[in-house]
Amino acid sequence: MKGNEFLDKMELIDPAYVEAADTKTKREKTSWVKWSAMAACLCLLIVGASVILNGNQSQRISFNEVTYVMYSAPFYGTSVSESISAEEATEILGFEITSAMPSSMRSFDFSYSKVLERENGTLIGVAVEGYKDASVYQSPGIYLTVTIGSQKPSLDYEEVNQAVSSSTINGKLVCAYVVPEHAKTTDSGAVKTVPSQYSVLIDDQDACYFVESRGTLSEDEITTTTLGIIEAISR
Repeated sequence: MKGNEFLDKMELIDPAYVEAADTKTKREKTSWVKWSAMAACLCLLIVGASVILNGNQSQRISFNEVTYVMYSAPFYGTSVSESISAEEATEILGFEITSAMPSSMRSFDFSYSKVLERENGTLIGVAVEGYKDASVYQSPGIYLTVTIGSQKPSLDYEEVNQAVSSSTINGKLVCAYVVPEHAKTTDSGAVKTVPSQYSVLIDDQDACYFVESRGTLSEDEITTTTLGIIEAISR
């Protein structure tokens, strides 16, 4: 068909069909733009979630494997301890210690005490200990001692395969250790399984926090407690 003939034929087409075809094209274009925008939003959500997850993962604590951990506070042998209430401990520490723990530990039976210089009665520390059921062998439990002031506690340990490393979380120096689960023979000849023991030392400017698991307390529980303490003292 020649060009002139084609134009002549076009004049015979009902304008309504031309308008309908044009409307359909615009709708298809609008639909494509809408779905493209939704896809872009979805990508942003995925990337955002990835950043959040990676941020949480970066807060995981790396425990150094050791054969033993021996904690020594500077006030041992030169101090006296006095039992105190949970409210008194909260007032001294500036936060409620159980609020830093996971819900699985908040129902533990806790005892609190303050440590004073023997000579002048100066407050130099706080100790907290709690168990799910102290009457049960290897019941989950936790021990926490806080050294207040410029004197720092010391740790003695023996690494297994590599040098012990530390990390920094929210500007706080954190040293974490684990004595893996192992078998132990008692004096009577019985062989018992000793659960993994986790120990963490948090070095703050004005105080040091030493947290240690008791019994079958899990790595996740000691990690949550440690991060909870760091969050509380960073406020």
